[in-house]
Formats: sequence, structure tokens, C-alpha cells
Amino acid sequence: MKNTLVVLIGALTLATASAVAQPGSSGMPLLTIGATARDIGMGYVVALAEGPAAVQGNPAGLQSLDTTAVTRLLFTHQEWIEDTRTEFLGASLPLGNDQSLGLSLLTTTVSDIEIRTRPGPAEGTFTSRDLAMGLTYARTIGSDLRIGLTGRFLYQKILINEATGLSFDAGFRTHVLTNDLDVGLAVLNLGKMSVLQSQGTVLPALVRAGVGYAAWKTDDFDLRVEGDAVRNIPDKRFYAAAGGEILFQHMVALRVGNEFGSEGRGFAAGLGFRYGLFSLDYAYATIKQDLGTTHTFTLGLAI
Repeated sequence: MKNTLVVLIGALTLATASAVAQPGSSGMPLLTIGATARDIGMGYVVALAEGPAAVQGNPAGLQSLDTTAVTRLLFTHQEWIEDTRTEFLGASLPLGNDQSLGLSLLTTTVSDIEIRTRPGPAEGTFTSRDLAMGLTYARTIGSDLRIGLTGRFLYQKILINEATGLSFDAGFRTHVLTNDLDVGLAVLNLGKMSVLQSQGTVLPALVRAGVGYAAWKTDDFDLRVEGDAVRNIPDKRFYAAAGGEILFQHMVALRVGNEFGSEGRGFAAGLGFRYGLFSLDYAYATIKQDLGTTHTFTLGLAI
């Protein structure tokens, strides 16, 4: 287990060094959007990432420590400003007790963008689209160390211009000192895009480290909190995030989160419901610079 952990940390370090070499400001913002209302409502998570949603935050969280793990499906719809919409479809498939496979499709669409080459009425409209299709593998090593790796095919289209690319994520999650304390580390969005018209899009490579803690447990309530430190490598910026959720009888969840120092996101809050095999979550989040708010809905199913 120790040798495996050393190799994994070494691989993450090399990946980070490679990403540092990427110049310029980053694009493809859909790769930094939380996959579910739970993630967004908590200010995004890496140490407490779990299930199909983990393919966006920390692929290691795809693997459950529960020996009764089941197949899970998630669908997310998110409304942004100016008719911008994001959809996420994810699935986690247990392969025995110590391995899991994840499938994901993430797309952002901006409709009815006006075409103007001269003053006057618009000459028409077009749709801009970003898409990411991912395959994730995660496994448990020893009693509680989980590791994960995601590979994605990327596609981008603006008017008649198209670009494709590949990206990779790697991460781990484990308990420290007690089963109530989790730490996670993920290196996200390493890769490259082909040229779009005149230049290639620089991917938003991130290093994200977090600590999650089960702060309070009773028969009826379960409170979990997390704090993260994030490094946006191409933009050379650090910021932090913190959030938490409280569960009542594992059926109703209240969430709150915030990003500190981020140029885009700020305060977020959310609400979730569980009943049998089904779950429904909602998140509200603010966008800085007076750009409005987002509303996210996630429907989940355990099979």
C-alpha cells in the first residue's frame, strides 16, 4: 500500500509539473463546473466527492467503501446566464468490491448567438457548444485508500470552427487518523486541444486538495464539512473553498458553500431529498462581477 501511494503521489507531481508548462489563460470552463447540485451547493468538493459526481471533482471518489455498492445514475441540468445551459449524465458501475467504472457526458450550450459582420440587424444566429465524454476507473487499495483516473474526449464548436482534444484527471482519497477524517488530492484537466480557428484552447488545469470531516453524528443527523485549496495552473491563481451539508435521517440534506478568492463563483446553497432508490437535489449559486446566479437540478437513481 505504501509503495502504491508513493507511486501515485509521484505521478500526480509529474502531472502537475507538466501542466505548469502550459502558458496563457485557460478556456473550456465546463471542465471546472461541478457535476451535481450537491457539489455546487457545498462549494465543490474533493475529499467528500462520491458516486458518479466524483468524475468531475476527484475520480477516486467513484469507488465506494460500501461492500453493497450499487450502480448509480445521475442527470444534472444547470441554467446559467444568457441562455447558457449545462447538462451532465453520469454512471458508476461497481466491478466487485474493490473496483468501479464510471461513464460521463458533460455538455454546455449557448443558443441564439447573433451573427454580426456590420452595423444593423443580425444576419442570423448560431449555437456554441463544448462537450466532454469521460471514462473513469477507480479502485480501493488496502482498507481505505482509493485511487482514480479519468480520460476524456473533448469537443468544441463555435459557428463553423471546431476543435478536439484529450484530458486526464488523477486523484486519491483516504482516511487519516480516524474514519471521520478524509483527505483528497486531485490533479484535473491535464491535456491539450487542437487549434480552434487560429489558436488552441488552454485547458483549465487544476490541483485541488481538500480535507473533509464528519463533524457530528447522531441517529437522526449527520453533519459533514470540507475545506479545499485550489491552484489554477494556467492562470497562476490560488483560491479556497469551504462548505458542508447536514443530513436528517439520510433523507433530507441542507448544504452551503463558498469560494474565496475565485474570480467567478461565490456563495452557494442547496437542498436535497432521498427516498428509496431516488434522489433529487437543487443548488443556487452566485456568479461574481454582477453576472447573476445559476440554478442546478440533479436527479439520481440507484439500481
